[in-house]
Amino acid sequence: MLDARKILTELQQQAERAARELEASGAVDKAKKAASDVRERLQTDPKARTVAAGAGGLLLLGILGSRGGRRLIGDIAQTGVVAGLGALAYKTWMERQGKTVGDNPVREAQAAGFPIDHASDPEFALAVVRAMLAAAYADGVLDAHEQKTIDAAMAKSDLTTGERAMLTNEIPEAETLRLLAAAARTPHHAAELYAAAVVSAGDQNERETAFLVKLADHLGLTESESKSIRIGAAG
Repeated sequence: MLDARKILTELQQQAERAARELEASGAVDKAKKAASDVRERLQTDPKARTVAAGAGGLLLLGILGSRGGRRLIGDIAQTGVVAGLGALAYKTWMERQGKTVGDNPVREAQAAGFPIDHASDPEFALAVVRAMLAAAYADGVLDAHEQKTIDAAMAKSDLTTGERAMLTNEIPEAETLRLLAAAARTPHHAAELYAAAVVSAGDQNERETAFLVKLADHLGLTESESKSIRIGAAG
């Protein structure tokens, strides 16, 4: 069975390595090196031949693909993926109201109702992984080496047909959007899932932008709300 919590934990661990490479600077050359290191691990590290490590690496590559994602790497490394996304969604929510955020945005986000702990809500953790994978796949440029990593990982795992389809982007987009909409139990859940997709999409081309427009619509986000999250994610 697919354990999204393990994938998000692995993503955090890989983000810690990337954060050390980036040294919190977000410099493009260091980000490219960090992404190159992730790709090398996916191709050569036997430990990456698990679903958690392979999928975590793919998600990290998506995050490293944009300036906003690179800026979030440090937060993900320190507090975890869901907490980092919750803090991001919370900040944009506060800014729309003209309010400022305190010194502990993760704690404030939790108090406001934004999910911050992937371990306590497995269903939402799965939705976060689904949103990030869908956005990462949206540009259709997953390279052969990365695909082989996922294929090798799945060959050793007891996954359902649906879980395999999600990891290989074989689920129709309409079904993915429906599942993500169903996981958005509150407006805060919706904002956080959209933030997950935005940071995983990298620097957006037309296909990724089109996917994000559809996702915002299915999640019930207004144009203003989705735009503020994109701006917030861009740093």
